[in-house]
Amino acid sequence: MIWAPRSEKDEAFEALVREMSAPLIRTATFLTKDATGANDLAQEAFLRTYAHWKKAQLNPRSYVWTVLVNLSRDHYRHQKRQPRKSDINPEVVSELPHLMMAERIDERLEIQRVLGDLPQQQREVVGLRYLVGLSVAEVAAVLLIPEGTVKSNASRAISALRKSLENINEEKIHVD
Repeated sequence: MIWAPRSEKDEAFEALVREMSAPLIRTATFLTKDATGANDLAQEAFLRTYAHWKKAQLNPRSYVWTVLVNLSRDHYRHQKRQPRKSDINPEVVSELPHLMMAERIDERLEIQRVLGDLPQQQREVVGLRYLVGLSVAEVAAVLLIPEGTVKSNASRAISALRKSLENINEEKIHVD
């Protein structure tokens, strides 16, 4: 094997990978609802970014986010065609010793269900805006949509989540 000195491209790309790996994997998990495939999507996003570094180097963070969103859309479309499996084994939940823990699990499952049922673009906006912490302008640039669309999608998603949480609280009041 011939050793070659590292190029500026390699150093810049390695810095990008170090900075963006964890947030990219978290976001891929959120967008696709598939923790197992999230690492693969993040890796593929990095590979495609590296392959197009000449273009990506202008704004590598935005480029890799855009690639990840596009890959997650492909993944989502593929998963939509597959039969749905339950995310949690009901027998495990019924064996939990503490009612409070079961309530928290129920709330978390409800939140995950609501987020998972959001339209794809709303889920992407919520993931990039609140999970990753991108600004409205950055989300708009990544998703190639106007800033107003980012704001309206975020507002609709938060309203859906708020309504779901209110329903959970009303159910608790009626049960107690």
